[in-house]
Amino acid sequence: PFYFGGIISGSIGFPVSDFPYKYHTESETINNPVYVDLFFGIPIGFSIYPWKNSVELYAEIDNGLGLVKLWNGGFGQNSVAGKFYPIYELKIKIGIAWDFINLSLCGNYDIMKGVSFEIQLGCIINIGGTRTIGSLTQEKNDEIAK
Repeated sequence: PFYFGGIISGSIGFPVSDFPYKYHTESETINNPVYVDLFFGIPIGFSIYPWKNSVELYAEIDNGLGLVKLWNGGFGQNSVAGKFYPIYELKIKIGIAWDFINLSLCGNYDIMKGVSFEIQLGCIINIGGTRTIGSLTQEKNDEIAK
């Protein structure tokens, strides 16, 4: 039931209000900046299948390095961005997965934003095979039933 691996993820945080004022370049107003984060980490966790079917419950700790910057969301001449800064990040996650779909609740800590919370909806990509958690569980149940 225990696992570990590697993870790469990206996220964008949007300001709740004007952040902190309007920005101008050559007398043109540009978009408020967004917070861009690229995360590289090592997940360590455990999972259980309480109903002996394709439903999985899991808990995980992701420990790693993030690269963050402020960016106005523009491209080309309209792009205004700071440089990437490395930060330490820690994520504690609990979730449920069914077949190849998963839903997680996360508590996050990093040295730039402090404590934050998020909800993740994702999919599991099985590299090196086409079998899903549901098909593996069904195969095991069929073997037990024989």
